[in-house]
Amino acid sequence: MKALLVLALLASTASADALPDVIAHKLALPADLGVVRVYAPADDVSPAKVIVEPLRDPRAGRSSVRVTVNNKAQWVQVSIGMMADVHVATHALTSGQTLQADDFTVERRAIDGAAQDVRLAGATVKHDIAAGDAITAKDVVVEAPVARGTHVNIAIHKSGLTIRGTAVLETAAHVGEAATARVSSTHTLVHGTLVAADQLEVTP
Repeated sequence: MKALLVLALLASTASADALPDVIAHKLALPADLGVVRVYAPADDVSPAKVIVEPLRDPRAGRSSVRVTVNNKAQWVQVSIGMMADVHVATHALTSGQTLQADDFTVERRAIDGAAQDVRLAGATVKHDIAAGDAITAKDVVVEAPVARGTHVNIAIHKSGLTIRGTAVLETAAHVGEAATARVSSTHTLVHGTLVAADQLEVTP
């Protein structure tokens, strides 16, 4: 008998999810809207025991949703936002860290407010950010672009050889962006990638 009770308990636990996650998953919304946050306790419930009634006029903002859990009806506040491309941390980030391209990815998520166009490569993290959390403009300090006229080191890679020298930027650019520079020794214009504030890499 005890073994059967243990198995039943394990089965019910395995099929349980946090109530906010269940509501977010079950709430029917248009393709351009998504759930930002569900204001409900994170109690474990069986999804089969949760009924979420559709909204009559879904729109961005906070709405009250009628939810029935274990045959008991309640109203739950849900924040709804427009879907947008969001920068997301691929792993835990620490305060003061300089972001590289592999530190974040882009995911389609619901956002609270307007979409932000922020350049993250080369930006400095202002506070610790957990893996999977969105990264917004308020979370980082974005450096100004390297100015036109800045003297930089240059490495031109061609046919297995690397030619090094100096050049002057003809266009302002952030680290990681494409940039044009004039080689100091030949006055030739070259196009490459600014890999550091003082380094331009040119490849065929």
